[in-house]
Amino acid sequence: MAKRKIAESDFLESSLPQTRRSQFFDILKNNLWIIFRLGLILLLFFLPLIIKSYFVDFLNVATIKAVKDGLLLEEEGNFWTRIIFIIANGIDLILYPLIFIGIAGVLRVLRQLVHSEGVMFSYLFKKGIKDNFKQYMLIGLFASILKFAINLFTAFYGFNNLTVSLLVIFMTIFVPIFVICVYYGLIYQNSFLITFRNSFFIYFKSFLPT
Repeated sequence: MAKRKIAESDFLESSLPQTRRSQFFDILKNNLWIIFRLGLILLLFFLPLIIKSYFVDFLNVATIKAVKDGLLLEEEGNFWTRIIFIIANGIDLILYPLIFIGIAGVLRVLRQLVHSEGVMFSYLFKKGIKDNFKQYMLIGLFASILKFAINLFTAFYGFNNLTVSLLVIFMTIFVPIFVICVYYGLIYQNSFLITFRNSFFIYFKSFLPT
């Protein structure tokens, strides 16, 4: 039987973490194994994307080598590089929603930790997916569609002022809104459109603090 660790003194209200930073380290200290398990689960959901990225890099290197060895003309190499690029971004349309399903479950467990409540790991993880998988899948799909559109434009027209402008808009407007959507959806049960609309207004109403 495992030996239980007994506190040297009674628990006092002053022992509670007083700031968000102290709460973070308190959660980390007392729930390290749970956080480690959440990290492993996220890794599993990211694994298809990691494997895809490996094969994309492998194909790109093979294409460059084929051009250097004279097996492909430079124009043919550029063509196949673009095809690989487009297919890879198309696959992300499936992989991103999958990742966000995992995020839905992980955040539900983290929410319980932040509230300092008991954690039934499997139940909470499944509940997070059950309650939010549709909304989170749409967040991932919408983000991947925007990314795909920008990358497709870049693949055909290269980096120019318009491409850079699109990237800046995506990173400074849509990415923060998607992040707000993720946390908003964790608390409120609304449709994706309502969540996105409210996140949009929250972001621009408090642009600098956000």
